[in-house]
Amino acid sequence: MIRSILVFFEFLVVYVLSSFVLHVEKFTLSSFVLGFFAIYFLVFSIIASLDGKNFLFNELSRFWFYAFVPVFVYLIFLINVFFHISVDSRFSFLFCFLISNFRKLDFENRKKVAILRLFAFYVFIMGVR
Repeated sequence: MIRSILVFFEFLVVYVLSSFVLHVEKFTLSSFVLGFFAIYFLVFSIIASLDGKNFLFNELSRFWFYAFVPVFVYLIFLINVFFHISVDSRFSFLFCFLISNFRKLDFENRKKVAILRLFAFYVFIMGVR
């Protein structure tokens, strides 16, 4: 339990620091992204906590993969500059979403949480401009 909380706080620190170091904070720390994840975290925590504290903290540790979003955003910006193509930065969240959802899948126990995360990711992708 304590380990999962520390992993979550480590995610926050790494996400924010890497956003500023890579100069992608205008996208990764925008009001929409922060507001979405705050609401998502509250709703997600309530639903995940219905299955017990251990389940909740195991799900919280999956957020650690989102710490790599600023790196993927930076790489996508580099691809856009070097190859003169237009790849949307929202795809940086897709990589982290897939990795976090499919790590230790255990779909039978996580079915409702996985569906919630998929729906929330769809709303997020449709809402970011």
